[in-house]
Amino acid sequence: IQLKKYFKDTALALFVKVKSLDVLEHRLRHRNTETEENIIDRLSKSEYELSFENEFDKTIISDKLDHTLKEAQQIVEEFIFSKRA
Repeated sequence: IQLKKYFKDTALALFVKVKSLDVLEHRLRHRNTETEENIIDRLSKSEYELSFENEFDKTIISDKLDHTLKEAQQIVEEFIFSKRA
């Protein structure tokens, strides 16, 4: 957010999020790498971070990795191309 404020329209700010906090919780629990305390902390932090979504230029829903990467690449390429024109 600070970089976007400094560089304004010469920077592209992407917000990457999951469909919902329930989806995030499901992902965290099924990895079996997090303690219950860590899961609760990460969900709380994610909920806080979601409040900043409107500060970004574009939002990408992180669903399937290959689709998410393609979407991000397309957005970045369009941004770069628009700055060259």
